[in-house]
Amino acid sequence: MSNCIIWEEMKSSEIKERASQNAIVIIPVGSIEQHGPHLPVGTDAIIATAIARKTAERLVQSGIPAVVTPTVWMGISAHHMMFPGTVAVGHNVFSDLLYQLCTCIKHHGFSRVVLLNGHAGNDSSLKVAVSEINRMMGRPVFVMTYWDTARRELQDILEDQKTIRHACEAETSMMLALKPELVGPFTGLTGPDQPDPEELTSGVAYTFRTFEHRTKIGVIGNATSASKEKGERILNVLTENLSKFLSRSSLWEITL
Repeated sequence: MSNCIIWEEMKSSEIKERASQNAIVIIPVGSIEQHGPHLPVGTDAIIATAIARKTAERLVQSGIPAVVTPTVWMGISAHHMMFPGTVAVGHNVFSDLLYQLCTCIKHHGFSRVVLLNGHAGNDSSLKVAVSEINRMMGRPVFVMTYWDTARRELQDILEDQKTIRHACEAETSMMLALKPELVGPFTGLTGPDQPDPEELTSGVAYTFRTFEHRTKIGVIGNATSASKEKGERILNVLTENLSKFLSRSSLWEITL
């Protein structure tokens, strides 16, 4: 059997074997939405896919079987629709797609599943969807947003922001490491140029706001100081932390 980890590149017999090995199934979840004037609309999907695959490779190298499904590229992106190229779906479509995908994964004999999120706009819908998915699976499916595993390390790498934002120092750096040919000029690209009011930044109140009310160029953060070297460091620490976390036997002993 091959050591392939990519679901769509595997033969049916190989997938059956991975299920018999109790492999961890990682589902990358991204979005198709504007990422400023310098990054492709597929940035979230591209990064989530790369991190999922690099994490699975680390798991396999440590002796833990893992498989990465095709990426769920459509996401909760209505707040970006004023920028051309964005493709958004509603919560019901998004959650039902994930439910059906997990139903198939369970049917084929897998029980250890992770929804690896790469778009902040998906977060709330993922947490709602996973409650129904868990009931169907009969055991926990875990939702993880990749940057949550390395918040301290990201602060040590990034110069102008503390964590992942949008079309920013971090995302631009990772795209320079992954797909430099898709990255356009990013000198001087900072945002937001319409900061959130104090009532919202205090954490006391929340409301849904579109990006047109926050930034004219579609950037939140600072892309100016991005570099390939930072991107490689970010990807390395993220995949190292994710693989270590998913390697914990105690995680998979949690019950509903």
